Amino acid sequence: MEAILSSNFADFGNGPRRAITFPMFGDGIFTQDGEPWKHSRDILRPQLFHRQYENLDVFKVPLDDLLSALPEKSGIVELQSLFFRYTLDVTTAFLFGDSIRSLKSSDNATENVFAGAFDQAQAYVAKRFRLSDLYWFIGGREFQDACKMVHQFADKVIDQNLAKDTTAGNQNRYIFLKSVAKSCPDREALRGQIINILAAGRDTTACMLSWTLHPHVMEKLRAEIAQLPPIEEVDRAALRDMKYLQNIMKENAEIFRPERWDEDLPMNQEPTLQKWGYLPFNGGPRICLGMDFALTEVAYTIVRILQRYPIIKLPNGERVDVISTMRKLARSFTSSLRDSLKIRPRTRALTSDEVESPQAIKEERATLTTVFEGEDPLVDIVAVHGLNGDAFRTFTAEKTGKFWLGDSDMLPRDLKGQCRVLTFSYPASVASILGRTSSDRILQHATTLVAELVADREVTGALERPIIFLCHSLGGIIVKRALIYSASRTGKMIEHIHSIYVSTYGILFFGTPHQGSSKANLATFAQRMVALVPSKVVDTDSQLVSALQESSEVLQDITDNFVPMMKRFRICFFWEQEKTSLGVKWDYVVTENSAAPILDNTDRAGLRNDHRNMCRFATRVSPGYSLVAATVLRYSREAPGTITRRWVSEREILTSMRKQEAMELIKGGGEMSGGKAKQ
Repeated sequence: MEAILSSNFADFGNGPRRAITFPMFGDGIFTQDGEPWKHSRDILRPQLFHRQYENLDVFKVPLDDLLSALPEKSGIVELQSLFFRYTLDVTTAFLFGDSIRSLKSSDNATENVFAGAFDQAQAYVAKRFRLSDLYWFIGGREFQDACKMVHQFADKVIDQNLAKDTTAGNQNRYIFLKSVAKSCPDREALRGQIINILAAGRDTTACMLSWTLHPHVMEKLRAEIAQLPPIEEVDRAALRDMKYLQNIMKENAEIFRPERWDEDLPMNQEPTLQKWGYLPFNGGPRICLGMDFALTEVAYTIVRILQRYPIIKLPNGERVDVISTMRKLARSFTSSLRDSLKIRPRTRALTSDEVESPQAIKEERATLTTVFEGEDPLVDIVAVHGLNGDAFRTFTAEKTGKFWLGDSDMLPRDLKGQCRVLTFSYPASVASILGRTSSDRILQHATTLVAELVADREVTGALERPIIFLCHSLGGIIVKRALIYSASRTGKMIEHIHSIYVSTYGILFFGTPHQGSSKANLATFAQRMVALVPSKVVDTDSQLVSALQESSEVLQDITDNFVPMMKRFRICFFWEQEKTSLGVKWDYVVTENSAAPILDNTDRAGLRNDHRNMCRFATRVSPGYSLVAATVLRYSREAPGTITRRWVSEREILTSMRKQEAMELIKGGGEMSGGKAKQ
């Protein structure tokens, strides 16, 4: 690569690239070789120097338009199409001094026609590239018309902007078009340069933004963003100092692990490798002139989006999937997503009033999310949060933002990637779990957990894969109820529901109240859980505290029904070793005796943390992490053989049940016939 792009650069020309792209791009820096290319390079290099956008002003209006196009509170939005319009607005603002503001004028026929023609022409160019020397097979009237529309739009915008009187505005304001026009008096050549830069500035940056918002890194990135000064004071230099953000932008969409760039990589140990080991912006004399502009644009955009939306999730039913990413690429000139990029952003966390409302509980309906998937997973690890918890926050270290369940340097690394990690999110407010209808609510969450798991495992062809549950606090009650429910569903038409019970091998309980606690103790536990949330939440339901006694009976009944099946699972109990602030005092939310009863053939251990933080590990050396990781690893190794044998046995049992049911039907039918005959 170094020889082709640098030391022997003069020996390698564009080949057929000029002929392939010329109908659309015209005579510009991407289609030129030799002296014309050097001349274009000399013209464009100073125009893209970072002083032209150091204060980020060129990005601000388009970014405000982008944020205005996103939902104010919550809702599903398709981002990739918005990113393409946003980068078009940024690029036109930089090139012409004013953005065409396509995000504000989505119904503007001129902009829509141009964008459609631009996409269509580029699609043809991409097809021509794939045919190389046979590019001339691809063309025709449709391609020519699309190129003509692109040229007409560029000519129109050039004429309008060159004719503008700048005396009424800021004469010192930098405008790319006017600066380039001074060195490029030929109108067709000027149009060619503008279209070349427009293509580079719009599509590549929009694609980079589409691939960058990965959920595994959001929490850690948010922690870094929180250290920034007020957004009005942020400039290019501040963005470049954000080390983790810079690492994220370097990352590969196929194996998303930004931490690699902080490691002592082999390519950093030798100057040539260091220079030529990272080539997304090309290298040598043809290295992208707009690299710094693009990285600054992406960095600023990500910061503003994450500041606006503290919560960004996938739509219900969609999962995190970074495996086989090439199958997701569109057949286009750049690496855009073949399908849409849909997310559910929220401008803020729900208030206590909203959390307690039926509307909010409905919005926060249960979802199952895959946060890590190895190439050949042997087990499914399913994490379930507790009361007032969250599928991600419960398992994320507050200071570092490390989400140890999905971070490739944490649990997936210890399991050598041979796992799939999922989180189950459900309405977990006080009113959605405890109270006079707690029995119904817990059953709803439990049956939904089973249904979501069954559906996901059927779709992925993994119905018999072993399951290991990780449960925090009352999440353990949900899992117990789910297994009780699954165990009972043995009918012919609902055997798929029974599969979760059959496939479950191990359960790790973190601070879950178990047997050994009296109903009074369980009521005390529930009251302590209420003490962990703002008083306003409790005040919204004056009957809530009085209903806790009834809830404690529900929890005890679930525990009593779960005890007979405990010997079927490998179980590890963890208890909190530090007290939690409960407002007026410090105390254990769940005592050791309740969280970790001493039972035969079960593991138990204390974790040096309070109830809130006992599932949060910032690093691999955090207190308790090795205990948890080793337990999961041990169960993961044991599970495949045991579950395979269990399924063989279970099929025999179910087959026997079906035969027995058939015999009873035949017998019943015979008795009915006999009775009629006697009559």
